[in-house]
Amino acid sequence: MIEILKLFIETSSSMYYITLFQHIIKNYLDDPFVLDYVLKSHIVKNVGIIGKTGAKCFLFSWSIFDR
Repeated sequence: MIEILKLFIETSSSMYYITLFQHIIKNYLDDPFVLDYVLKSHIVKNVGIIGKTGAKCFLFSWSIFDR
């Protein structure tokens, strides 16, 4: 799952981004610590928000996780 999340963050294709989220991440990400680990890593470069645990998120990403 970590590699899938890395691919999700690094992709620049919006269609691929949404498809990857809807069909894989949304259905199979069952451990919030995995997401937290990835969002704390060096993968996330353009930081919009930093959470309480130090996890970073792009500003536009909040809407997709809020579904």
